[in-house]
Amino acid sequence: MLSSRQKFAFRSVQHWQNLIKNQGSLVNAIVGDSCIHVDQHYPLDDWRSPCTTFQGFYHCHRADGSREHGHIHLFKRFDGIGLVHLFAISFDNKGLPLSFFNVSPKVASDKGLCPSIRASVVQSGVGSWRTFADKKLSNVLFFVINLIGMYSDEIGSQMAQEPMCSMARCGKEVMWIYNINWMADLAKL
Repeated sequence: MLSSRQKFAFRSVQHWQNLIKNQGSLVNAIVGDSCIHVDQHYPLDDWRSPCTTFQGFYHCHRADGSREHGHIHLFKRFDGIGLVHLFAISFDNKGLPLSFFNVSPKVASDKGLCPSIRASVVQSGVGSWRTFADKKLSNVLFFVINLIGMYSDEIGSQMAQEPMCSMARCGKEVMWIYNINWMADLAKL
């Protein structure tokens, strides 16, 4: 019987293969025929899930061919707080995931939220993220959702270790980073 992690891993590969077959790469699937513009959101109005209040976008900070092409930022809207940055996923120019990371609330322009609450959203909420996917980007978002599921314990652990008291005052842009080797991790399963 497959573990939950193995099921997420298997589904992430299925959606990755569909993505490559239909669009050529994760980046192509997200931006289509558009030229990539640094710091522009893709899609322009973000992905939004009215049912689960999740939101996200892809963007890059540099188009110079460096190791990281861009990243997807993921948010959740909370009553009384507003939009809170959960974490981001970094990708290379082929769309292979490189790392998960989180920026400080100052960088994300949000009020922050207790790290353990954000961690529980990630660890328990992967199933509810399924409504996040729209038809046009379904392979992208289902790949991302299953990738998150595959690494939800590691992401949650990183988030739970964030120092709440120093987050608002922290001068660092990146609070934590968890590097991954998706292909090698798949081979271990």
